[in-house]
This record gives sequence, structure tokens and C-alpha cells, in this order.
Amino acid sequence: MTAVHPRIRLRPGETPSSEPSLHTDSGTAEAQAEVGYCRPPKEHRFKPGHSGNPKGRRRGSRNIATIVAEVLAKRIRTKIDGESQRILPTEALVHVVLRKALGGDRHAWETVFRWVEEGEASRDRRDAVRSFSDREQAILRRMEERFRERSAGK
Repeated sequence: MTAVHPRIRLRPGETPSSEPSLHTDSGTAEAQAEVGYCRPPKEHRFKPGHSGNPKGRRRGSRNIATIVAEVLAKRIRTKIDGESQRILPTEALVHVVLRKALGGDRHAWETVFRWVEEGEASRDRRDAVRSFSDREQAILRRMEERFRERSAGK
């Protein structure tokens, strides 16, 4: 008795085997309709309350991004210009990179220049949002005048 694998294609002129497949519950059309792509046979489905990955990630475990964020948020003790201070690790990294750049490290200089450019770009974006057109400034002046007139009348 030979089982026919359902993924085997038939060549022209071949007929499918009349033997039942190992991948069906029974020969009924109803059972075959329940089995297919993303629908395994009922006896192979997960039982209620059981996970498909029982030894997977434990509840409450943290990923690397969370751990890094927590570590960078805690102040550390370091010496800056001979004085002991408690600062954030990101501040300490900036001091280290700046010290290397002043010592002649080309890569450190590139990093410092990139930080400066990013700071200027964010400042420009912030100022672009804050700046008003001439028309908007005129409207704000009129509103201010009305407010002063009303508050002087009371």
C-alpha cells in the first residue's frame, strides 16, 4: 500500500491513486474541507490552554532595547575635570567622544560634526514650526489689541 503525497504533481496522462492519503482524517468531503492551508487536522491542533511554544519567552522578560534604555537612564559616577559628578551615561559618552576628537581622532570629529548638524537641523525644524507668517503675526497683534482693550475696560 503506497500513500500519495498531496504535493506531488501528476504528469499528463497519469491518474491519481485510489488509495487514501495519510493527510486526511477520513475519506469524507466534510473532513477534507476542514483540513488545508493553516487548518491542520483536529488531532494535531493545539489543545485549549496550551501554547505552541511552551518554552518561549517568559512573561516579564525584557528585550535588549528596554535594557539599554534603562541603563542609559541611570546616572553614573564619573570624574570630569578632576571633579566627581553623577551624570547620565549618554553625557559621559559625549565627553569621551569630544576628548578623543580634541586629541585628533578623525572618526570622533566626524561624530561630533554629525551631532552638531543634527542639532542645527532639529533647531531649524523647531523654529520653522514656531515662526508665523506676516499675515498670522498681524492677526495675533489684532487679537492682542482686543484683549488689552477688554481688560482695560473692566
